[in-house]
Amino acid sequence: MSAQRGETAPGSEAGVGPLDVAAVLRRALPARRRAAPGIVLGALADACIVGLLGLSMWLFVRAGEQPPILYLTFAIVGVRAFAVGRAARRYGERIASHDAVLQQLSQLRTETFSALVPRVPGAIETHRRGEVLSAFVDDVDQLQDYPLRVRQPLIVSGVIVTASVATLALIAPVAALSLAALILLAGGTAAWLSARISGVSDAELSEARAALADALLERSAAAEVLTAFDALGMQRERISAAEQRLARIQLSRARASGLTGATLSLAAGVASIVILLALHPAVGETLSGALFAAAVVIPAAVFEVFAQIPAALVARRTVLASAARVAALTDTPLAAELPIDPVDPQDLPCLRADGSARGGRKAPGEAQPILQVRDLEVRHPGAVRPAVRGVSFTLRQGETLLVTGQSGAGKTTLALALVRLLE
Repeated sequence: MSAQRGETAPGSEAGVGPLDVAAVLRRALPARRRAAPGIVLGALADACIVGLLGLSMWLFVRAGEQPPILYLTFAIVGVRAFAVGRAARRYGERIASHDAVLQQLSQLRTETFSALVPRVPGAIETHRRGEVLSAFVDDVDQLQDYPLRVRQPLIVSGVIVTASVATLALIAPVAALSLAALILLAGGTAAWLSARISGVSDAELSEARAALADALLERSAAAEVLTAFDALGMQRERISAAEQRLARIQLSRARASGLTGATLSLAAGVASIVILLALHPAVGETLSGALFAAAVVIPAAVFEVFAQIPAALVARRTVLASAARVAALTDTPLAAELPIDPVDPQDLPCLRADGSARGGRKAPGEAQPILQVRDLEVRHPGAVRPAVRGVSFTLRQGETLLVTGQSGAGKTTLALALVRLLE
């Protein structure tokens, strides 16, 4: 067979537009009616955190003044309600949000698989098997973090922190201003530390997982070849290097998470001290002791809720990297060399029991051809020259066609074209 492997242009993907990462993220979002219960319950659970701590401190100080028990009844009931409501609403939020996300994940996997089918193997020849597998398994699973650990925490924390600061402003405006300033300062510092320490590694997490999956796949799939060429040791070193790289990335993420938590805890303590010093002169004059105690302790609860925002920003970087990898496989336009519509079985040659082809009659003394090829030319996506050209043959019932040629002559390309994986 007279065919040569065509060269792929270095910029074979130059004509492809920017990846629509936003479209991939939209496919990961559950419908609003399914996501709303989880968001509402999450907001109520976080509100219980702030309410429980603030009302408990108010109750302790007010009870020390030994008022009639009737004056404390509402606070006692409120503390119990916040304590029980926090656990119950958090449980309900987990059930509702995870149910919505897992339902959407099954749909997302189906859509991703459907988008991959016409691209295998022609459109993903430049991707390693482990990379494709990691994108379909790990990266698609990672996308569930977008509604669960990015979008919902940002909405819930933003609402509750804003409401808490506004409520504190009713007690002492100077305390609310101090808390808001420290939230902005600590949040910015935590985000900067996280981006500085693990910003690059967060984006490389998906790539590291793909490299490890590819090394493990090659070790299992090519075990005989690796053994024959005495390359098992080299492959083990490759797997070990991939594991070490993944461990370094995860360690960097853990270090950034720890520093972020420490920064926010320190800011919470500083906020309480600042509010204590600012409001202490007003105690007994314009501010009661119970409200003073509640205002001092509220920042600890507010920062506990606010801590979800830096964690959501870290998760967002990882999700965006995964979404970009999925979009690179599923959302790039198909090249002209790749078929879009599936083959209609009615268009395929089919032999009747008497040996005649469907739609024709059996020629005297000769069976109708099963397959006829005339001047076949096949080109890989983005290639400058055809990988196969000028191929012609006729295959009849009972015949066997042997295709020979040097490595790279186009034998596999011919097979891909005959089963219409390439046009």
